[in-house]
Amino acid sequence: MNIEKALKETTDLTPKEFIEKAVEGGYNMHPNNAKITNLKIGEVKKDNAFGNTTLIEVSFTNESGISLRHWQRLSNILLDPLSWEAVGKAMGWEEDLLYTIIRKGSEISKISWKQKMHQFIDNLIKQNND
Repeated sequence: MNIEKALKETTDLTPKEFIEKAVEGGYNMHPNNAKITNLKIGEVKKDNAFGNTTLIEVSFTNESGISLRHWQRLSNILLDPLSWEAVGKAMGWEEDLLYTIIRKGSEISKISWKQKMHQFIDNLIKQNND
């Protein structure tokens, strides 16, 4: 299962870009939802100790002014509906509805963050079955 490939097929974003968009849209990556500043998304690496898990380096300053750095599982972020909702807000995806507008013979589709998250999961399943 290639989580990065499924993400790219769904959103055309890299993991780092996805997380940056999520934070831009209001997603809080701190485990205790503490206020964070100076967020930096570092490298993406594989960790074979946990079954080839994809980890992403996250560093930030908490509300007490303490700088912290840790590795977070990419799958935890990508399977969190709050991250998709925040990316949707940053990308201008519709809040909840999926509908199509017909305007002068051309079809314009509007998408929701929920639809994108479902497409991502479908892409993961498809890759696992290929």
